[in-house]
Amino acid sequence: MVNANNKAEFKGQIIDALEDFCAEMKISIPNDEKDNDDYDDPEEMAIIYGSDYDVIGDEIEYLIDHHDETEIISDYDVMLIIGKLKDIVPEDEQGCFTRESETGLMCKIKDIFAKWGFETADTREKRITVLLHNAISCLLDNTLADESLEDWVEETAKELDCTTEELYKYGNIEKPVERYAYDIEWDVDYDEVYEMLDNMTYEEAAESLEMPKERYANMSTDERHDYAYDYFRHRPGAIDDFIGLPQKVRIPSNVFDDNAADWLSDEYGYCLYGFRLSTDGGKDDAE
Repeated sequence: MVNANNKAEFKGQIIDALEDFCAEMKISIPNDEKDNDDYDDPEEMAIIYGSDYDVIGDEIEYLIDHHDETEIISDYDVMLIIGKLKDIVPEDEQGCFTRESETGLMCKIKDIFAKWGFETADTREKRITVLLHNAISCLLDNTLADESLEDWVEETAKELDCTTEELYKYGNIEKPVERYAYDIEWDVDYDEVYEMLDNMTYEEAAESLEMPKERYANMSTDERHDYAYDYFRHRPGAIDDFIGLPQKVRIPSNVFDDNAADWLSDEYGYCLYGFRLSTDGGKDDAE
């Protein structure tokens, strides 16, 4: 990696790539400092010279000094360096900067960054692709019987130090369509509701049933249970909220539609009367 002792060498290699580009494109950059210096062979003088060299070098130094090791050197970062070169190239020679020529120059600069230990978008893709090979083999070998693809991707992304989106992209993995169970009707035993209310303070229970605390405190146990039964029976979903059961749940990719009810029951510990299944959480009924 670049440090204080080799920073000048690193900057020199980047600027050499820009110099080679200028020579290949036959770009000449006017510079008063160069004109005032005596050289035996003017053709051997650098194209990027003096203060022009310093301006580009400062941009490179700023980039590496403010670079977070957890981030990549992006195409935008490289274009900032190339932009400094374009700033000093005469207007009548700007035509040398075509999309093709800039892409080629960008690749050369990114290669230099990579050789010095920086991660670019290209090297990151290669690294993840290589590390992903064995993981993909496991996937193809049917090792996900007890794990959803989303969970596998999330865990593997952490192991490979990348994002889940990169894993889907570089691994050429088809992202599963998200499915949701919604309008879930849970089979809740009222005896469980009564027991929960009885274990609450008067204030908590009264708040759950939306009634004054004093009124709840003056009721007998049977009256409280009767009131609770009537309260929840006339408010769809209220008993689920009271217990803490969701009305909408994302179904993992390794759970087939026919097994969704069993999965929901196992996951939340309650049987259910029914639910709807959709890929958009309820906007488009699938069942």
